[in-house]
Amino acid sequence: MDSPYTQHSHCTWFAGVRPQLLATQSGLLCTHSLTLQVQRDYEELPLDSVPQLRDSLLALLIKFGKGQPAVRTQLCLAMAALAAHLPAAQWEEGGVLRWLMERFNGQDADIAMSCMLELLTVLPQEADSRKISCRPERRAAFAAELRAVIPDALNLLTSCLSQPGETVRGQVLESLGCWLKLSGGAALPAGLQNSPLVGAALEGLEKDGTFHSAVDAVVELIWITVDPQTCVPNTNMTSLAQHLVMKVMALRPRFSLALRKAIAESEGRDGGHEPDVDDEFDDDEEAVKGMARLFCEVAEAYIQLVLSAQPDVLAPVEALLDVTAHPEQDIYSMSFSFWHKLSRQLTIGVIELQSQPSLTVPGSPIANNQAVNSTAAEQARRREFFRPAFEKLISLVRGRMRLPQGFQRMRSSEKADWRRYRHAWSDVLLDAAAAVGEQRALQLLLQPLADLSQASSQGKEFDWKAAELALHCVRSISSLNFNVNEPQLENLLGALPTLPLQSQPPQLSYTAALVMSSFAEWMDRSIQAGHCVGLIQRLLPVLLTALGNNASAAAAAVAVRDLCDSCGKHMGPCLNDLSTLYQKTLEAGAATKAAQAAAAAAAVAGPLGGPILTAAQRSAAGAA
Repeated sequence: MDSPYTQHSHCTWFAGVRPQLLATQSGLLCTHSLTLQVQRDYEELPLDSVPQLRDSLLALLIKFGKGQPAVRTQLCLAMAALAAHLPAAQWEEGGVLRWLMERFNGQDADIAMSCMLELLTVLPQEADSRKISCRPERRAAFAAELRAVIPDALNLLTSCLSQPGETVRGQVLESLGCWLKLSGGAALPAGLQNSPLVGAALEGLEKDGTFHSAVDAVVELIWITVDPQTCVPNTNMTSLAQHLVMKVMALRPRFSLALRKAIAESEGRDGGHEPDVDDEFDDDEEAVKGMARLFCEVAEAYIQLVLSAQPDVLAPVEALLDVTAHPEQDIYSMSFSFWHKLSRQLTIGVIELQSQPSLTVPGSPIANNQAVNSTAAEQARRREFFRPAFEKLISLVRGRMRLPQGFQRMRSSEKADWRRYRHAWSDVLLDAAAAVGEQRALQLLLQPLADLSQASSQGKEFDWKAAELALHCVRSISSLNFNVNEPQLENLLGALPTLPLQSQPPQLSYTAALVMSSFAEWMDRSIQAGHCVGLIQRLLPVLLTALGNNASAAAAAVAVRDLCDSCGKHMGPCLNDLSTLYQKTLEAGAATKAAQAAAAAAAVAGPLGGPILTAAQRSAAGAA
């Protein structure tokens, strides 16, 4: 009788697949090659060879189900690829899952268990795989066929829970997460919230051997309790949602210990020997990532409930503050999406609600105004409720953006990486500032400058990095809608010429120039409203000085250009400085940005004071 390795002698797919090879290190290469052929070249296979291919894959899987895990995985991937190509009607029992269950029935229990758990994980993972070269309509049909057997898959996983060992339980939870993700919250059996699988997933969070698989499963359980598009809670899943939140929030003390240890280590202290850090859990970084992910998923999935602004929703928000405080980028960056979504809901919610038809009563403007006022009042209540959290977020973010030690000695590539890092935090700062309001945000961000001024008056050394950080933070929120008569902004811009810029590293002048550039349009509106009188005349000499330093010249040139573009009509008293700037630029053969600043100065000075350039100078400016 032909073996499953020779019955395909007419097909080259099994040419390199031999039992003696599969038992060696070459087995992975052989099965990987076979998997690629099933994924990519199925349509080249004669139709009458498909049943033989299917049976041969099954025979290989049974024979080597207890062998190398990587070989078993590749064989399962090949079987999943075949299922993606082959419609359910062509599997004798009505689908790949039932066909596999029937074929493994009667096999060695250990082999059947290991193979079925692997297949139960791989099948939903490959439902939308682009590695499988099948037509889009067939790929969609395959996913639909798998969704139709989700109840059978979950029942099979439930039966596997009776098997001993954390390894089996971890595989069950991994597979559970895959099937739940495939379902998208639909086609799930009734009473899922009472299933032993749910209990196993939550219990798995308490054990090291199943923690990571449990995290994946719990995340998918969270998202089936809400509409994934709108985050509106599913009323049929309320009890499950409450149970999930309770179990996830129970991880906060564990995460807090890991956070304190990580902060101590990031500050150069041995977190494991800190007197106030007794880490009884000793979680590794991956476990900490898992907990942070759970906190973020809970907060994002239930954001509509968080927006109710009731005391019992503070726990997820406070957990996200802990995540943001973690020093590892892979962890703290998980929280950014939630802060952005929450800020947007708090700041643009009134406009959206005003546009809803339910608030518009035809022929009744009074009723409509009452509805709008009620909405605005509710939005104000919510913003006040979350204000302490966002103020703490501002404090956290500000601490992350201070220039590191040795910044001036960094290579250009390192400085570019640092600026990208800083810009990411600047986006979070902007979200937080929008939530607390422009005036309060300015008050918080400018407080370090007030403290510096007081310290300097007492004879203490000037902390230029603290000043630079405050200026950068203010620049980061320049896109907010500030009032034209905002006194804090006017005072800040007016105080820039008083900073000891020339005696400090050029990075301070660089950031100060960018602040002027960012608020150029605001200065134009403010001057038109009768404020900031004489401000530009005081700022322009600062920029001219910054142009003389290579490290700050680019930022100063951008600031001059933006001031000329936005405030040109107010710069009549600055003609002498503008003319000097233009002459120096031509004489020095300045770089592109400085030349642009000079051209902008000439564009302003010309209309205000008549032709100040010779024909040769204008020609040189055009060449620059």
